[in-house]
Amino acid sequence: MKREIEALLQLIQESPTAFQAVAVLRKRLKEAGYTELREAESWKLSAGGKYFTTRNDSALMAFRLPQGKTDSFQIIASHSDSPSFKIKEIRTWRLRGTMSN
Repeated sequence: MKREIEALLQLIQESPTAFQAVAVLRKRLKEAGYTELREAESWKLSAGGKYFTTRNDSALMAFRLPQGKTDSFQIIASHSDSPSFKIKEIRTWRLRGTMSN
């Protein structure tokens, strides 16, 4: 578990913006044997293949295909404008306990 936490912290350190996160993840996926696909081109996929595509250098989608036939699939998704942690602005209290910006 410690190794995974350290890897996440390293990713956050290297990726202050979504553009940098995509660049870092593109490099890591290529090193892990993933093939980059161009969104505007026709894709030729193979059983057991590992693929990814990007959009505007700020969004990335990666997937693996099973080796054999399958009757189901799994999707894991995440959204991030940037992998940075942000603290919301201080809110002030109004009368009757409601909040305002």
